[in-house]
Amino acid sequence: MSKDESPEVVAAALRQLWPTHIALAEFLSSVRDPDPQLIGRAYMLRREFPELINVPELDEAITWARDTLCDSEDSRSRALVVSLLGRAITLAGQEPLSDAVLSNVTEALLGLAGQHEFLFSQDLHTPLQDLAEALGREAQTRRSLAELLITRASAEQFLALHVGRVIGSLLPSADALYWMEHWDLLSAADEQVSRLAVAFPPPEERTVLERAQAARASHPTLRAATAFWDNPPAESPWEREHRELREAERRQNTYDETALRAALDAVLTTAPDQLRSAWAGCQRAAPHSRRFPRQLGRLMACCSNRGAVPAVGRHPAGRPPLAGRPACAAFGLALDCREPGALRRHRLSHRPRTHGARPGR
Repeated sequence: MSKDESPEVVAAALRQLWPTHIALAEFLSSVRDPDPQLIGRAYMLRREFPELINVPELDEAITWARDTLCDSEDSRSRALVVSLLGRAITLAGQEPLSDAVLSNVTEALLGLAGQHEFLFSQDLHTPLQDLAEALGREAQTRRSLAELLITRASAEQFLALHVGRVIGSLLPSADALYWMEHWDLLSAADEQVSRLAVAFPPPEERTVLERAQAARASHPTLRAATAFWDNPPAESPWEREHRELREAERRQNTYDETALRAALDAVLTTAPDQLRSAWAGCQRAAPHSRRFPRQLGRLMACCSNRGAVPAVGRHPAGRPPLAGRPACAAFGLALDCREPGALRRHRLSHRPRTHGARPGR
């Protein structure tokens, strides 16, 4: 089997041999990378096999992965190795990884940093993405693994993993406060490496910022690593434009009850020929927001779609289109009551019929 040139034949044989007839390490060493132009047995085996690894087999599988990546002359499947690393992180959600397994995962990643050309290959795109997603789900394992990498890796190794899309998932911005409050864990690390754990802008939330500033005050090296907080770089025109757009969008999507009540009052008091534009003001004052009751949104849509606010000029003189005003009263009552029943008790049961239509039609 090892001499067969067809990955498809080898994959078919391996499915029949493991786990009854061959050991796990022999199985893993025999897996071939598939033909990139064919999604066949070899592709499916490499893609699906890591899911068959469970906690009892994990130690042997990760030891094999470490040995493979630490041997630059080894030609075995790198994509399978990275998939096994992602599987190990996923299994940490069922049972915490032992120190030995965590150490082997760290050594495997350091070995991958020494072969950084593989980090940009198409074969590793999906396995690296799966590894990043697994790290995003398991915060405790992610931080333990990041601590081992930061304290063991050289600046060159860490930079290779950072450029290769691995460190971004190991050191997300959500963990910056954790590393600030546990800065002593990184005291033995290379300064260029430890800086990457806190290389993020100051948090916007006040309580988080206060905790971060307290940590900076306790550690002079941390303050030096985050000195850009005290002297932020000048904002470029492009950054200012995008910031203003984000702020405008945030204001637009923020529920403002005062503005909504003012818009409702305008509908109740406006002239008949301005009623439609006033009703549109209600819609602008009620953006998509979780604080805005869903019933009001449905009522507003119902009034607009079914003609509760008809176009100006549809009714003859003396019959102004005031059907939207009872809806506004229902809106105001619902804002006061804040209960779904308020709207049901004030349904629009008196929508005006089209002028000239006979009863019953």
